[in-house]
Amino acid sequence: MRWSLANCRKLRKKLRANERELELANRILRDEIVFGDKMLYVTEVLQNELSTEQNTANKLRIERNELRVEREKFLIKVNDLNKKLTEASVGFQRFRYLHYGAGAKSKIDYTKRRITSFEDVVDILNDVIDRLRQQHGE
Repeated sequence: MRWSLANCRKLRKKLRANERELELANRILRDEIVFGDKMLYVTEVLQNELSTEQNTANKLRIERNELRVEREKFLIKVNDLNKKLTEASVGFQRFRYLHYGAGAKSKIDYTKRRITSFEDVVDILNDVIDRLRQQHGE
């Protein structure tokens, strides 16, 4: 290849074209790097949010388990109260048959009130258990 003026001009044109292509590629690469940095930031933010949500979910699981334990305690209390109610009812029936007489009416009324009181307590505990079941989807 000869180093003529025309050849030098052609080479200079090619060099300028290559330089413009390289500048364009460099700008595109810088834009890609900026975009990549933004995506890394968004990823970190999303990972932080995910971590926060996982912590919240874990706390809710712990609370749910505690409520289940509390519900079991309530069920035990209800069963105990049901036993006492049954015993009171049986006792009332026995009392009525053994002591029916002159002062028995007031004693029977007193025992009926006690049984009603036990039934009210059992109804309240059953309502609490139903609410707990509704709250926890069971």
